[in-house]
Amino acid sequence: MSSQSLETYRVPTVLRDLQLVDLLELTGSTTASAAQIGLSQPSVSRRYRALAADLGLQPLPDEPIGKRYGHTPWLQLLRQGINSHRLAWGVLRMGGTDQDAAVWKGRIGVEWVTLGRRQQQHWQPLLQLELLDAEAVA
Repeated sequence: MSSQSLETYRVPTVLRDLQLVDLLELTGSTTASAAQIGLSQPSVSRRYRALAADLGLQPLPDEPIGKRYGHTPWLQLLRQGINSHRLAWGVLRMGGTDQDAAVWKGRIGVEWVTLGRRQQQHWQPLLQLELLDAEAVA
């Protein structure tokens, strides 16, 4: 670990588009994902299409939550690598509602994701697939 503080943790540049797949799964849309990471919706769509082409991912809207934007063995291994890097910095990825965000967003050691409405109702697979480390449950 370098001298990077928890307050400034960022996914390494080379891995950011992989993180985008997770955000798409967690939020359920390119618009919500774009809002989470401060990009335009067209940029998120373009970056996902490029990554999907490179990794052979297919959007599968009829699949269960957590498997809609790409579910392959190699994507799971890449996700584990990103998660290991983040956890080594002491940062948990948490998800929940807008109301939960008021409590958790911006806390040191928390990477907050406001979940899409369907994802809020079906959060257990998000933990099992390692898309989240914790869910803020009311």
